[in-house]
Formats: sequence, C-alpha cells, structure tokens
Amino acid sequence: MDKVLRECMYVVNPTPNTVNGQRKVDKGEMIYESAAVQHQNFYIAVQMKLFQDKITCTIIDGDPNHPDNVFPEDTGVHFIGIDPQTKEYIYIWVCASLAHPTRKGEENIFEKHATATLQHLKCFTLEKGTLEGGDIIVADSCIYAGKSARTNDDGIDSLEKISTHYGIPVVRIDVPDDVLHLKGIGSFHHGNGTTIQPFVMVSERIADQFQNAGHHHLVITSQSEDSFFGANAISHENRILIHQGANIEPQLLVLGMDVHVIDLSEFRKIDGAMSCLWKYLSYTE
Repeated sequence: MDKVLRECMYVVNPTPNTVNGQRKVDKGEMIYESAAVQHQNFYIAVQMKLFQDKITCTIIDGDPNHPDNVFPEDTGVHFIGIDPQTKEYIYIWVCASLAHPTRKGEENIFEKHATATLQHLKCFTLEKGTLEGGDIIVADSCIYAGKSARTNDDGIDSLEKISTHYGIPVVRIDVPDDVLHLKGIGSFHHGNGTTIQPFVMVSERIADQFQNAGHHHLVITSQSEDSFFGANAISHENRILIHQGANIEPQLLVLGMDVHVIDLSEFRKIDGAMSCLWKYLSYTE
C-alpha cells in the first residue's frame, strides 16, 4: 500500500506582549489589535489560498512570557533526507537553539504542542552552537544556512553533521548585519513539478552568494522600506503569497505563478517576515 503524505502547519497567536518583540531597528510601535487581525488573515491565506484547505492547521495560544513566540519557524528545522541504509526518504526535525535570552525555551514549548506530528519524524538536537529556523532555507537538494547574530558557525556545523549524514549538503550564506534572519531576504520555492521549476528569490544584497548554488534565482531589489521583505514569500505548487509592497508580481507572473498579496505591516515593525509566522511539517504514513 502506498504511503500518504501528511502536511501540517502550526501558527502561534500573538499576545499583547508581542509588541515588545526583538527588532534590529525601531520601526514604530506595533499595534496589537491590528497585528492579531493580520495574523489571522495570514494563516487563513496559507491554508485556503495556497494549500486549498489540504493542510492541517494547528493554532497555538501565544505565551505572554515570550513576546517572539509568535514566530514558530525559528524553533527548528524540518527537511527530508535519504536514509543511508534503506535508501528511503526520511523526515527529519532538528530542534533549534535560540540565541536571545528572551527566546530560550520557545523550542521546548513548540515541541510539546507538535508532539503528535513530531513522533512521526526522526528528531535531533544540536551538539553545540546557536541556530534559529529563520536562518535556514531548506531547498530541494541542499540547505542554505545563514550565519547571523542568531545563528553561529557551531550551530551550522551541528546542523551540517546531521543533514550530510542523510544526503543533504549545507551551503553557508553570510547574513548582513542589519538583517535579523536569512529568510527575511531569501526564500525557496518548489514550483509545480511541470511548468514551474524550483527557484530561489534573494535580495540583491546576497545574490552573489547564490551564483553557484545550483538553483535558478530571482534577484529582488528593495526599493523602499515597504519592499524590504520582497524576497520573503511562501508558496505551494504554482501559488505564492508575498508581502504587500514587495512589488515583484510581474517577475512571478512571468514564471506562471498565481500571486496573492497580504498586509503584514505590523509584524514588519518587529522584523517579522511572513515565513517566520508559521511552521510547516510533513511526514508519510
């Protein structure tokens, strides 16, 4: 009997304390009520517009003691490798090691809520270092790992030791000092397997580091503060969700993508890109 792919998404509701989330630069006061509405619009768009209601969505109550736990993407890394013995696909979870003192413990909170899914995955913890999921872009044949203020060389080394054992190499990317995470200025998209091939979208600031990475890439120019997250997006097959103000619709339409736009301006105030607002997990059974 053929195995069935199960796809799950987790989101964490913001709390009034989310307005105190970490940020690189002061971009104004976050309005909690508006953020809550934008957050709901976001996960409904992902579930209904991108996955067309074919993904299980779990909504977790936010922890007011952790203002940044509205960003579950940072709690770990999920990828699919090849079992070196059986040569079969293996679904892997690597628990993150969050760097900032106010975020420590969020990894464990998420794992408790995701236990039902994680029991189907092979789970690992890092041997050393710090690593946040927002710095990790999982592509189809490699993992792009961003070295940043939140993810250090030891953390990337620990991830690479795990991923290479399962056939997935790591490509290291230096993240600019004024950028919180790699995913804020880069994203990978699988396409639909036929007319749209896999591609990466990256900011012009790091495009040179992707020149020999082996993927077709779109270089996104940030022309204004509103387009800062222009290279950050989420997609499924030929459908893609981008930030309002990104101004990249023409490039995506040429590829054949069905483009959806969403306003996440309140989360921009705390350096929150859309990809950090959810956690995608998958497995077969």
